Amino acid sequence: MAPFFADVVHTLMTGAFAKFKGRKGSIGSETFAKPAWVLHCLAGIVQRLALLICQERFRRFAASGAKLQERARDQHAESSAVAAFFSGSQRTWKISTRQDGFLLNDLGQLLDEDACKASAIESAESDEEGQLDRCGEASPSYAAQRRVASSIVMWARHELQSSSARSRHLAHMAVVHGLTVLSTRVRDLLPHVHDIWQQLVPSFTQEVSLAAQVDACVLLKHVARLSGDFIQRRFVDDCWGSLWLRLSSVSAVTQAAASPACPELKMQYAALDALAFISGDSLLVQHITKQMLALAIKFLGRSVAEKLRKLAWVLMEHMVVVDPDLAWLFLQDKPPPMQAGADWQGVLLLKEVGAEALQDDDRERLQALVLREDSKPWCPRVGLGVGGDLWSSFLQGESQCGPSDARSESGQSE
Repeated sequence: MAPFFADVVHTLMTGAFAKFKGRKGSIGSETFAKPAWVLHCLAGIVQRLALLICQERFRRFAASGAKLQERARDQHAESSAVAAFFSGSQRTWKISTRQDGFLLNDLGQLLDEDACKASAIESAESDEEGQLDRCGEASPSYAAQRRVASSIVMWARHELQSSSARSRHLAHMAVVHGLTVLSTRVRDLLPHVHDIWQQLVPSFTQEVSLAAQVDACVLLKHVARLSGDFIQRRFVDDCWGSLWLRLSSVSAVTQAAASPACPELKMQYAALDALAFISGDSLLVQHITKQMLALAIKFLGRSVAEKLRKLAWVLMEHMVVVDPDLAWLFLQDKPPPMQAGADWQGVLLLKEVGAEALQDDDRERLQALVLREDSKPWCPRVGLGVGGDLWSSFLQGESQCGPSDARSESGQSE
């Protein structure tokens, strides 16, 4: 299928119909523009390629998930809670292992399949079984699909700021699906993320239409999922200011006005969805925690549309994990006494965004979230050294020395 799509894409991009003359501005001034139907065809092609890759990822993830659950049950049966604490076997007790911002559990399973397969082939002599178990023994190569997606992304990125609403929407969708295909090899993905970023950032400004901001938020969420460290260095500087101004200045859509065709509902839902997803990574939101909590409380109002309230609760749950003490401060009716020089201003921030007082059941739910986070056992922030490993082995009843060491010790005693 990929060779056929490559021929079709080449014809669409280089044919005489790929550009047409249109009039813009004063009389006699002409410009060349890409017809919308060409963008429609390209977006459909790359969407089909992304669908096939996602289906393969779901199948591989389901197969690996069963193995991980079985392994977790075995570990839980063998060790006590104290031993599990010292060994760090609980996922909630240790920081996720990353490589350039990517979770290592994703690499080879949901991202970067081709690079993982190549490394497995290169190291087959040293550790063939372990590498193939991680990457998938029958993992296909997506080089041809990436060439098609790369051509479409580089061609469509110039339409991300098109004056035509249809062309702009199709360009955003083509880039979203193209990045999904390119994520099969991170080394090929990141340069394309750099290339589209400058065309994406203006879509968050106040001057663009609501429909364009909806597409930009969808693409932002997708880039945050795929780009690793890239989004960590650019989200607050390039995107957050415009999103904050937009969400803090508008009134939350009420349930009575929440029709499927409401543009304000679509924009607020897409923006909250992107923020709720991004807030799952504390590194991205640790400097804007107060503002994020204020927005979450705003969209928990009693008359706010139910779709927005659900996303606001997801955002709130993530932010309570990031800073439970700050969430506790927002629960207080009166500002608590602060040390000299401390800056709270939470009440003023709630007034600025137009947030209402929380309902009793919402307040109780938020209080339960804070208490649950405070009641968690102390979590080690660094990797355990030799002492922790020794204690873990001791508590699990394992011997501290191998058979050879035991023989040497018995020889010395004789």
